[in-house]
Amino acid sequence: MKQILRTVYIVLHALANIPGLGWLISRWVRPVQVQEIITRGVTHEGTIYGPTPAITSRVQEFGQPFVQPEPEHFPPVGWRVVERATTVATRHFPYLVHGNQMMIGPRRNPGPWTVVRKGNQVVWESGFRALVNMTRGHTTDTDGAILLGGHSHTNWYHWLVDALPQLHTARLLPEPFRSWPVCVPESIFRYPTMVEALELFLDGRDVIRIPEGGRIRGSLCWIDSLEIMNAPDSLVATRPVSQIHLLHREGMESYRQVFLDRFGGHTSPWGDKIFITRTGNRRVYNQDEIAAVAAEFGFTAVAPETLSLAEQVTLFSGATHIIGPSGAGFAGMLFASPDTHVLCWQDSRLTHMTILPDLATLTHSHYWHLFYTPEEGGIFTSNYHLDPSVIRQKIHDFVSPAS
Repeated sequence: MKQILRTVYIVLHALANIPGLGWLISRWVRPVQVQEIITRGVTHEGTIYGPTPAITSRVQEFGQPFVQPEPEHFPPVGWRVVERATTVATRHFPYLVHGNQMMIGPRRNPGPWTVVRKGNQVVWESGFRALVNMTRGHTTDTDGAILLGGHSHTNWYHWLVDALPQLHTARLLPEPFRSWPVCVPESIFRYPTMVEALELFLDGRDVIRIPEGGRIRGSLCWIDSLEIMNAPDSLVATRPVSQIHLLHREGMESYRQVFLDRFGGHTSPWGDKIFITRTGNRRVYNQDEIAAVAAEFGFTAVAPETLSLAEQVTLFSGATHIIGPSGAGFAGMLFASPDTHVLCWQDSRLTHMTILPDLATLTHSHYWHLFYTPEEGGIFTSNYHLDPSVIRQKIHDFVSPAS
């Protein structure tokens, strides 16, 4: 069945260039060329930041020699207003469609990219060609709005580090675009902390809520992210790659300061040694047993997802040592004080994941990894078990002055 559908989509894409027939096909699925910078329909554009050295880091395994990252540059951060454009509220990555062009924004590695994702209305791809379903979901028309998306925006890390910085950057747009309403995925309003963070950067703008799978159509303002990563994945990059993530220092430092100015300066009731715990049933491990080991060294167990935004800022900015499992809970490293020491355990299949180490580099902290061997399953879903005696020794070495 999948092969039959694939053949149908290939034929539809080929027939889309035939006058009349192409118009009929595009009423159902839109044939598009996938690219990083859209060129059609642009009425206004500009550069917010020029090329600059990027925040780069490497995965540092605890107990191993330090690996010095090679310097890299962050490309220009620009903005553009595209008329008669359409965007879809997808939790996987934001994109914008105009005519036969589909824009996904700057990527760490060259294309083509894997743009087919469940629920994002891209039904087929081959190289730089794709078909987008334009019939599903509700369409809301707008005279002008700022796009706000982000990879997996309902994940706290991606909302905090990928999506919201775009809204902070919007303060640098010229009028009238700076005051345009902002398009926000409806799903984030289920999470009070995400809404708290959003409200810090609205600056009086109205909000247009996009329902899951819904579309916004009209004059749309795209702002390049201050984070570059491989989402969607490049189909031509050699795996594993040594660097899959970059951050823009000036933009992210300015963004971070907004939180510190609003919530910083308070004494943490959790102390200066924090053990990050998680709730839920993803990547389950013997957490209670490891928490008891951590308590022997004065670590307080805290689940950041149960805290308010102000409490998260206080928690991370007041810590000198932080340990725990890799995940969105560590997004609070954005608020960490300089010289914070971090020890994080991570799936051994992710030896090149620099997303969280880059946050530590941003805040001038020190981030180290312990790698575990997972049980069978996906990288972000596999359960695992940590040896308490091994963790006890690692924590001892981590908190000792010589470490």
